[in-house]
Amino acid sequence: MQRINLREIGEAKRKYWDCIVPFLLKNKAGLLFDLKKASNNSSTPFFSDIIIEAEKASNDSDYLSALEKLIFASLDEMATLPAKTSNGRNTFKTEYKTINKINDDVGAKCFKDIMEILEVRICPYCNHAFIDYETAFQKDHFFAKSKYPLLTLSFFNLVPSCSYCNTKKSTKEIHDIKLNPYHMNFNDDAIRMKAVIDTEKTGSIKDLIDLRFCYSSNDYHEFYLKKLKLETIYKNDIGHVLDKIRAYSIYNEFYQKLLSENSVFRNQKGIQAFISELCDIALHSNTREGKPNKNILYKLDKDIEEEFEKEI
Repeated sequence: MQRINLREIGEAKRKYWDCIVPFLLKNKAGLLFDLKKASNNSSTPFFSDIIIEAEKASNDSDYLSALEKLIFASLDEMATLPAKTSNGRNTFKTEYKTINKINDDVGAKCFKDIMEILEVRICPYCNHAFIDYETAFQKDHFFAKSKYPLLTLSFFNLVPSCSYCNTKKSTKEIHDIKLNPYHMNFNDDAIRMKAVIDTEKTGSIKDLIDLRFCYSSNDYHEFYLKKLKLETIYKNDIGHVLDKIRAYSIYNEFYQKLLSENSVFRNQKGIQAFISELCDIALHSNTREGKPNKNILYKLDKDIEEEFEKEI
């Protein structure tokens, strides 16, 4: 639900390349064997040209130059590759064991460093869980490696994720590449969460509040509702939603305006910024820093806050 900030993507790509080059050189023979097999499995011209260039390379520099195009293939280029017709991971491990081995050998520390550069600490799929880069880091292969072995090492195919999202997504086919958090047109607002009072319910105020989801397209609905089942997860955050409602009922823009116009504060230099900061703290807002990939429930808070601002 949150696009990865690509502001520092150049540095992140350089870090990944420096990390992966030793493995590409160490496993050159096996990797070329895998690539040739992939070529025989009918790849598109873009990938076929890369494979041919790598096989014909007369030195390590040319070999790496060819593979760099594969490692940093764009999502649009990846989408041109047809799925490999196999029966799953065991077949993949046997047929493309070198590619898979390199993927396993590239340690979590490498990705921790990369994601620190991109400031990704929260799973971009759900925005509901921290990513543990120390012990349980998981990288989701957006194009499943069992079906697209040639993309196993491609940078933009490796999406940092929490264990829940990686498990739920599994090898399910995704046809819309704009659902990849690296995609420039990934739409943060394609899903909107809204707190509503369900008048058909009875009980405490917490029992009356419902969190509803709106989707701007069937692709987002299919992926986030049916595959990841995020609505089920977020239903457990009603207490957080209630806290936001309580806070916004008090510390809203109208309240800030009253404070700033009060005779005690009027004409004091910098008072408006001070009041705004004070109210933001009182709201416990995750959106204050403007860093969605570092603050858990950022998306939920942002949607609720924007709904409140419409009403004020």
